[in-house]
Amino acid sequence: METIEIHEFSTGIIPEILPDGKWISRGFKVGEYMNLTLPQVPHSVGRAIANKGFEVAKDRNSQEPTFVGRVVLSISNEEPDYSVVAVVTTGQDEYGRSTSFYRYFLCSGKDNIWQILDWINTQQQQGINPVFNPSETKEVGKPNQHKITKN
Repeated sequence: METIEIHEFSTGIIPEILPDGKWISRGFKVGEYMNLTLPQVPHSVGRAIANKGFEVAKDRNSQEPTFVGRVVLSISNEEPDYSVVAVVTTGQDEYGRSTSFYRYFLCSGKDNIWQILDWINTQQQQGINPVFNPSETKEVGKPNQHKITKN
């Protein structure tokens, strides 16, 4: 059975982990990401994020994540098209204000959003909720592996 690599990265923040294990943001690292599984965010994906292609109006009182899927077409012949799913989670900053934090999942090819969502569903069935979590660490070169199912 073939597997697909699903890379990820998250909004870059300065986190403060609280004694109860929860976290707050002490600020954003502008133009930086954290918990990357690839050496750098593909240029076309970074442009889509900068152009607010994944931004959503979120109910600040909701603890449920919001999922935004987008196909990001290549802007050069040097990189492929990507399927990207952003998982948007509400969190708080140091002043108690609600804000949105993003965890992005991506893979090569413009027809793979359903594969990313299938992987997320598999994670959730195992009790793992793939939401923004600054305490979780990821390593470059170690993407998530997902066995491809035929659609």
